[in-house]
Order: sequence, then structure tokens, then C-alpha cells
Amino acid sequence: MMKDTLCIILGGGQGSRLFPLTKDRSKPAVPIGGKYRLIDIPVSNCLNSYINRIYILTQFNSASLNKHVNHTYRFDSFHRGFVDILAAEQSMDNTDWYQGTADAVRKNLKHILAYPDIKHVLILSGDQIYTMDFRELYEYHIRTSAEVTVSLVPVNREDASSFGLVKFGDNTEKIEKFILGSGSGGQKINKTSSCVYLKHIPTGIEIKCQRERSRELNRYYARKELCEKLEERLFQEKSSRQQAIEKIRRQKRRRSKRAQEKVLEQKRRDKSKKELRRPPSSDLR
Repeated sequence: MMKDTLCIILGGGQGSRLFPLTKDRSKPAVPIGGKYRLIDIPVSNCLNSYINRIYILTQFNSASLNKHVNHTYRFDSFHRGFVDILAAEQSMDNTDWYQGTADAVRKNLKHILAYPDIKHVLILSGDQIYTMDFRELYEYHIRTSAEVTVSLVPVNREDASSFGLVKFGDNTEKIEKFILGSGSGGQKINKTSSCVYLKHIPTGIEIKCQRERSRELNRYYARKELCEKLEERLFQEKSSRQQAIEKIRRQKRRRSKRAQEKVLEQKRRDKSKKELRRPPSSDLR
């Protein structure tokens, strides 16, 4: 069932929130439970879900992670599965490093497309602790005929500021996310997620707001800006419709004016014919 699925595990960025554990290694390479590493958790979930073609994307402090993966996951020569490292690289087409998680996946599409039998791609984080059977996610994705399926877990309000969040409106027309702040040290040491991102799905309008340090204020300003843009677009659509209606009215007016001129011209012709049919006047002297 999972033979047409390939997994991409994101090796993470600098891992500043786990410093000093990430001083010389990336987050997925941080030890856990003795001889294990964080990366072993998503890899184990994949293997137990019968997903055995796995790429791990790395960029920062990847030597320790590369060594662990190469020594731990080895399949025999008759097995089609693999757990391989895809390190960030520069090429003739791309001269910069990964600019984010989506960019990391995009720059490695050539490795994904090299397998014509792959129909689904599972993208995982390499530094999360959880147990999950991806076969259930796969079945749900197929059953709903979705283009993209995202697996989420609810969190309470007190813990929300520690995570990257996705919030769906009740009418599923709006996506709301809280983006973690960037920078090192100082007031950003806890990486508060005060930046608010909104997307209105029917129109595709996107808003990103970080005016204030308070996330709730930024949520208010983001919604206000979204409403203003929706109103502006609505008025533009009304204006374009109104212009079309006015154009039709003007055309009708022009047509009615021409018709009126034709009627007047016909009346003048009829009048001249009547005058020609009159008998000569008897008052001639």
C-alpha cells in the first residue's frame, strides 16, 4: 500500500532554541534515550508504516547526523529501500542555500521525480517526538481525494506560543498561522510567535502582520487589513459590473437615438409625398 510513497525528513535549521545541545550538531542529531537520536523517531515511524524510501535534508552542522544515519540504516542489496542524506548544495541553477523548508523540498524535486513510481510524498520534521502510523494518514488522504493533507494536534492556549500554529476558520475560508520570531538572544530568546499570517482561501488574499509585540493586537490588525482588502476588491468588482451595465445602457441609448432619427426621417418623407399628391390650388390668378 505504501510502495508509491517517498518520505522527506527536514533536518532543521540552526536549532538555536536547543543551544548548547546544538552547538556542534543539528537538532535531529541530538541524543535521546541513550544511543538514539531525534532523527530515529520519524525514521522509525516511517519504517513501521512500511515506508522505506527516505531522504533526510540537512544544512547546518550535519556531520554528526550524517555519521549516525550512515552507520544505523543499512539495507541489504536486494532491498529497494534506503535512508539517504541530501545535503544542501550549490549548482549551476541554484547558487544559494536553503531559504526555508518549502525551498529545501523544491530544490530537491529532481531526486523525488527520479522515481516514476512515486505518487505521494510524505514531509516530516526531523526533531519531533511522537508515535504515528502513517498508513492511517495515507488512507485518509486517498479517501478524501485531497491534494494536500496536513496532520495536526490541538494545543491549549497556554502552550500555543511555543509552537508554530495553524488555525482554520469555522467556515474553512480562512487560514491563520502564528509565525515564530527570528533572531538570537535578547528579547527573542524564547522565540515568541507574534507575527500573524492570514489567508482568505476563496480570493487568495494573504496578510502578514507584525506591527505590535502583542500577538492579539496583530491578530486584530491582520483581520482589519484583510477586511479592508476584501471590501476594496468587492467594490472593484461592483465598479466593473456597474461600468458594464452603463456601457450597455449607453449602447441602447445610441440605438434608440438612431431609431428616433429614422422615424423622423420617414415622417418627413411621408409629409413630402402628401404635399405632392395635393391638387393644384384654384386661387391662382
